[in-house]
Amino acid sequence: MIPTRLLPQQLTYRPLSGRTSFGPVYGDLVTVPARVQFGVKTIQTANGEEAVSSATIYVQPGPNLPDIGDVVTLPDGSVRPVIARTEHVGARTVEVVSLDVS
Repeated sequence: MIPTRLLPQQLTYRPLSGRTSFGPVYGDLVTVPARVQFGVKTIQTANGEEAVSSATIYVQPGPNLPDIGDVVTLPDGSVRPVIARTEHVGARTVEVVSLDVS
């Protein structure tokens, strides 16, 4: 597991709780320790499409983590949707979770 001291930022996100005819509905704000690295790169989404990521966020594995479709508020104040989530497995367990946002 990634040490907390390597997660210097606080990531605030709203989980996607459903969709209506007016658009997505989000839940209450959740905050988790994170490391945000800004940088543009091309990624492959869960459904196999190519997308452009503007930042990668690293968080510790556990409950209450952002998932695809949730919206996160980055340290620069911008609000971005999560477009990809990857669990990085170590010897036997998930060591770190990375999230890519558009």
